[in-house]
Amino acid sequence: MTSPVTVADPLAAAPGAPSGPPAHDRPDAAALIDAAGAFLLEAEQPDERLRFHARVAASALRIARRELLLGEAHRAAHAARLRGLGCASDADLAAAVRDGALDDRRDEVVAAIRASIIDKLTVANPRHLALPG
Repeated sequence: MTSPVTVADPLAAAPGAPSGPPAHDRPDAAALIDAAGAFLLEAEQPDERLRFHARVAASALRIARRELLLGEAHRAAHAARLRGLGCASDADLAAAVRDGALDDRRDEVVAAIRASIIDKLTVANPRHLALPG
């Protein structure tokens, strides 16, 4: 069983932080994503349908921005968790769980899966990890 956790939104924790060395001149990808998201949330929308689609698009941009900030670290951590369980991929882990090869390491498997889910939700929407409040 798992409990809700509070994870700071990486966008709030480091607003405007670069996602790595820029490949080109300013503005970099992060700044462009932030600007487009701000426009979508602030632009006057003539009807509720367009306001809804603008919010969805802004949310998608926040997800992309979080992935730019965290993606490499999350990939490395996930690969390390899999290696620690003797698996090369998620498919290998699923097969090992299905055939009982990791039954004696249940706590490690649960911890690895929990950590991966926390990583995914941190990118998608960190608020989904905490209790509503």
